[in-house]
Amino acid sequence: MATNKLTDIEVKQAAIREGDYKITDGGGLYLLVKNNGTKCWRLAYRFAGKQKTLALGIYPSVALKQARDARNEAKDKLAKNIDPSLDKKQEKLKQQLAAANTFEAIARDWWQHKLGHWLPHHSLRVLGRLEADVFPRIGITPITELRPPHIKAIIHNIEKRNALDVAKRVLQDVRRVFAYAVELGHIETNPARELTSKARQTTHRDALPPEQLPQFMRDLASYHERGRLLTRYAVELLVLTFVLVNFVARAGVNLI
Repeated sequence: MATNKLTDIEVKQAAIREGDYKITDGGGLYLLVKNNGTKCWRLAYRFAGKQKTLALGIYPSVALKQARDARNEAKDKLAKNIDPSLDKKQEKLKQQLAAANTFEAIARDWWQHKLGHWLPHHSLRVLGRLEADVFPRIGITPITELRPPHIKAIIHNIEKRNALDVAKRVLQDVRRVFAYAVELGHIETNPARELTSKARQTTHRDALPPEQLPQFMRDLASYHERGRLLTRYAVELLVLTFVLVNFVARAGVNLI
């Protein structure tokens, strides 16, 4: 057991000098007081025959008691033949890797990877859906920890807003992000692969009276101002195809 020498008052009142100096506490722990006023906790120790130093934090963010606890933890590692400095570096690396492997980090990487294959308005909609409904719930979670119930909860939350089309697209986006993570080797299986979303009930409307068709086509021509151009083209093609088929049928022409 290390013999403690410092007190909280001594640490707090340690004066600035022209040069850096040390105040020892015991068991290799000391306070390094720098000439700019910064007070750093350090642990001097030997490992594999070499003298080494472990940084334990800055006072007052790390108080005297916390520094002693960190010293005792390092001593326990040394007793198990573990270098506390190397162990600290490895733990920091693990945290960095975990941060790089969060769902949001991988999803944004996937989104960047797809930008060259998408139209700008489509790419913005995909990112918007992820930022609105997915990142707030699982964005900071390492992708290796996500399971089907996590994804199902997100989809169910969207469905409760009766945004069934959004729920379907979000599930598709999430499924593709996981597929991308599988390709990169972050995970082995896609937890969203077997999940489904609610399907919207189809309501069949009455046929449009012929006399209303001209106005419908005029309205459709202005649809691009507030809707998707692809949708407008699809509807126009459907109408023109129907008119052509109807004309051919009335004329009794056999196209086969």
